[in-house]
Amino acid sequence: MSNVLRQRANTGRAKALAEGWSPAALRFAPGQQTVVQFSNGEEAGASCLRCTDAPCAKFSDEETIPSNFDRFPADRNPDVCAAGAINQPDGGGAPTIDAARCILCGVCSSRCPVGAIRLIPGQGAIVDDVPNVAFIEVADILREQHLTDRQAFEGLPAEGAQLIENDALVDEVFGRMQRAWVRVGDRFPNLLARNLLLGAGIGASVGRKGNNHMRMDLILSSPAVEHGVAEVEFGQEAVLDAPRDTMDALAVLASRYGWDLNSITAVVVTDVLPNRRSEYWHIIQDISNVFGVQIGTVTVFLLMLFNWNRRTLELGEGQPFYADRETESYRAEVLELLIGRAVYLSNSPRPQIDIAK
Repeated sequence: MSNVLRQRANTGRAKALAEGWSPAALRFAPGQQTVVQFSNGEEAGASCLRCTDAPCAKFSDEETIPSNFDRFPADRNPDVCAAGAINQPDGGGAPTIDAARCILCGVCSSRCPVGAIRLIPGQGAIVDDVPNVAFIEVADILREQHLTDRQAFEGLPAEGAQLIENDALVDEVFGRMQRAWVRVGDRFPNLLARNLLLGAGIGASVGRKGNNHMRMDLILSSPAVEHGVAEVEFGQEAVLDAPRDTMDALAVLASRYGWDLNSITAVVVTDVLPNRRSEYWHIIQDISNVFGVQIGTVTVFLLMLFNWNRRTLELGEGQPFYADRETESYRAEVLELLIGRAVYLSNSPRPQIDIAK
């Protein structure tokens, strides 16, 4: 049996909103088809609009290059799925998702304008494409009408989440990530970090493979960041070098390109947090004390939470990701503070969630 979850054969036909059905709100529930509430008082299940540009599968050219640094050698890989699980059929139609490759990160579902991709623990992401009374198949559709239908979903009020964290889900997601890393290779962490940041509303561009003279993994830009840089390191050993590598990147941006150190958002993106006794947290604090530069630490789990909840990460002033050797709990002082609630996880030590002793 194929690992690819398909709801219907690709007919090549377009999809449109039925006349008189104007969307008013979205309601999400983990593993369930999204419910669309309409201004006529009716409800219907979300169904794929079969977008020709497939924002759930491909980033636009503008999204893959930084708006603030035209000299950055960006990798323009447009794939929304760092694990290579989603595919847009030739000739149009709904995308298909390979359940075995999906890591449940939520980027594709957060980018679907109508909420037609749901995340199912134990299975993977699935595309809802069956037509209904509100989403009808049409022989053809003008580009302008398709854009109007998509824009009708922009900024709609929404409730619920596409996934709600629990201990078993965290274990599953990070197990899927490890397998994807082995399969995809050494580009996987950088691409995943970029994609999760973009899904959370932060402009992010990844450097091309083999580019060493720029000394940075990601450039951060609008929306959300005026000027920013990120070092991506996965694994307990690799992440220990990230603060020094970040300072190298800051030096290059300041000395060669005139960036103001006081206006740069600097972060380390990692899959696991170093333990409390590692020199990582000491170096982070030393850099802050000596140079006045606060380097934030961002976990992929934190970024997934924003994608699962289809929320935009608002950075505001200062460094919301900052933690150092004085931080008692990354979970309470960074992660939960940013998402605005307690996470539904046990207190057992998890390096993806908190700093272990």
